[in-house]
Amino acid sequence: MSRTVPDDTQLHMNQALELPPSLTVVVVQPTTTTPTTPNSDEFHCKNIPINAASLHEITVLTALSSQHVVRLDHIIQSETSYTLVLVHEGKDLSRLLQSGAPFDNAPAMFCRVLSAVSYLHNAGYCHLDLKPSNIIVCQRLGTCRIADFGHACQNSEMLSGAKGSPGFFAPEMFTEAQYDGGKADVWSLGVVFMEMILGSDVFEQKWMSVGPFANIEHTTKDVFHIRILRALKSLRDLERNDVYSQAIGLVFRHTVCYQPRRRWCVQEVEKMVRDMCVDSSGIGAVEKTNE
Repeated sequence: MSRTVPDDTQLHMNQALELPPSLTVVVVQPTTTTPTTPNSDEFHCKNIPINAASLHEITVLTALSSQHVVRLDHIIQSETSYTLVLVHEGKDLSRLLQSGAPFDNAPAMFCRVLSAVSYLHNAGYCHLDLKPSNIIVCQRLGTCRIADFGHACQNSEMLSGAKGSPGFFAPEMFTEAQYDGGKADVWSLGVVFMEMILGSDVFEQKWMSVGPFANIEHTTKDVFHIRILRALKSLRDLERNDVYSQAIGLVFRHTVCYQPRRRWCVQEVEKMVRDMCVDSSGIGAVEKTNE
């Protein structure tokens, strides 16, 4: 697919962001017509303003080239915004959970989510906004990709400032001055798995409605602490009532754990879930698709 660039802006952007030569920046002048993207279900557009945060997201996307991450095909630049043209097949996980029912064969698909986030962490990044709408699942291929890197950071030092989405961001983002981004991602992954296992209806009733996630900007740290512990108790009560198995409860205890130091790393959680799939369904369980 050929594209032309009307001036030397692409060169300047490539030098500033160290973009790979294969990435094209289409510069739209005020007098020109906005280029159209290919008519395909695999191409998706994301409009973002021209600012430092957007340039950061572009930099992260170009640094991460993997089957585990949505691919940035090209950028359309206007006077006020960038349009990121992203390539992936499938739907975001939140759409697949809209029925309210648990996700079919959730542990096997969650293994693939864990593999994708393990890739990010091994590449030196933490995502900081992991949630179903940022996980792209292709049911046909049984694959997943991670999307939306607006909050992503290099995972080389302690971080500060709350990032992410209510219900999914780790409690230490709200209660502590600094936190480990990798451990925060593990909490978010546990909550994602929770919604997959429970289904969105029970997840809303037993987690979102119980926890301190509504009007969080007006919530004190003390109230947050009390209500997050109440939400964790609500989760444990479901295991006691046999809503999910003890094996799945073990995953929650090593991910959705209030103390970050007690959470496992992504690779350890991935091994535990993979072993659980093998034990329950045979050695090929993780390779099955969710048709």
